[in-house]
Amino acid sequence: MARAANDGGTCYTSRTQPYRKWSLDVTTTAAEGATPWRRNLLVLWIAQAVSTPGFTFTFPFFPLFFQQLGVAEPERAAFWTGVSGWALGFGSFLASPIWGVVGDQ
Repeated sequence: MARAANDGGTCYTSRTQPYRKWSLDVTTTAAEGATPWRRNLLVLWIAQAVSTPGFTFTFPFFPLFFQQLGVAEPERAAFWTGVSGWALGFGSFLASPIWGVVGDQ
């Protein structure tokens, strides 16, 4: 049976395999025992949270962009705006597993 001990940050899920509690403490160095993946995860999470709205922020301006490219009717510009948004989502759907495999290597 699993038991938990309050002995300075160690939890025991079995009698032989202790593990450290997860925390967002990124101030400690690797020499002090912190794993560097936590800092990397935090930095990547912030970068993703900032860049994703940056891509989608431009969507309201796409109809104007398509009209400048020569699409005269607003309905057609709206249609191509929808196609652009769909293509971004579908491209992410296709590329995410590929980049996941590359990232795992």
